[in-house]
Amino acid sequence: MPVETTSLPASIEIFGATPTSVVVSIVRQPLASRLARAAMALALALPLAVAAVFIPLAHFVLVPGVLVAGGVIAAIRLREDWRLARVQGPCPRCGQPLDVAPGGRFQPRRTFECPRCLNTLTLVASPPS
Repeated sequence: MPVETTSLPASIEIFGATPTSVVVSIVRQPLASRLARAAMALALALPLAVAAVFIPLAHFVLVPGVLVAGGVIAAIRLREDWRLARVQGPCPRCGQPLDVAPGGRFQPRRTFECPRCLNTLTLVASPPS
């Protein structure tokens, strides 16, 4: 299954600094890939829940908690139709070049952290067509 990668122009904003232009790389994940990632989350949660059965008293909380967490992670992975692969450009606060891979679902407005100055940056991009 071919992976479709798209580059979009975007900007990074932070309070007190002028926004800078960056290039955002996003990856389109087909349904089969999303189903495989969701199934992997569930496949990891089930053995952990079975192992938690043997922990006295804590299994009353651990087993349902692990199963619910596995279901939530699977649902999140099913919704990741576009995944944020890479952000490249200068940081508006420290001016150092960024080349970060935040990961997760692509959203037109999203925050991530600069690895050099540790400020929380806001990525602003237009959604892909």
